[in-house]
Amino acid sequence: MGNGGNGERRTFGPQGERRRAELMRAAVDLAADQGFARTRVSDIVGHVGVGQGVFYWYFESKEALFREILTDTTRRLRFFQGCYLAEEPDPVRRIGKGVIATFDFIVHNAHVFALLDHASTQARFARERTEVARVHGLDTARHVTESMDGRVSGRRDPMYISEAITGVIDRLARVYFASENRDLDGIIQEAIDFCLGGLLGADSLRVADLRAEIDVTPEIRRLRDEVGAGDSQGSTRTI
Repeated sequence: MGNGGNGERRTFGPQGERRRAELMRAAVDLAADQGFARTRVSDIVGHVGVGQGVFYWYFESKEALFREILTDTTRRLRFFQGCYLAEEPDPVRRIGKGVIATFDFIVHNAHVFALLDHASTQARFARERTEVARVHGLDTARHVTESMDGRVSGRRDPMYISEAITGVIDRLARVYFASENRDLDGIIQEAIDFCLGGLLGADSLRVADLRAEIDVTPEIRRLRDEVGAGDSQGSTRTI
């Protein structure tokens, strides 16, 4: 958040939070198209229709805005994954449902991830991206460790497996966006087969079965909308 002239941290009411969110959405839309480096503060405020003073009321700099977007996206993704994994006792099935949740979230937040891709090449954001990756890796590794302690045998480093799962999701998400035939559940199935095939051997889990187990209650629908993941049902979607 931006600071006042005396260095004190500002707090905002509902209207201020809405304005702050508008600036963040404008930055995402512009930077996803033209790159973070070429997106100026004047572009962002022009997109919203406010003066630059309004921007600096909420954010100290364009870099501070990016860090807020990264933090917000990470929070929403983890929250959304938690919706899918809630009440699932089997760690292997949690991994499968986590893969589905991650793909659903990425697809419905494509512009945000395009922005993060543009900015990830800049050294000044390396620490934040590394920390996000570390936290995400630890989250996944916990489920992998529980899988190994239960039905999966063998000595393997859960962090390596966690990194492998993350890499498969990242790569296949890019393949999905580049494909003309955007069968989301089809590509999720490929990811689950590959990831769990490496973990379990020949066994895997079916996307349709996992989706059927996720109880989409009114509360889950509300949370899904809140984190910006849209409708997660059905096997074929476009952005």
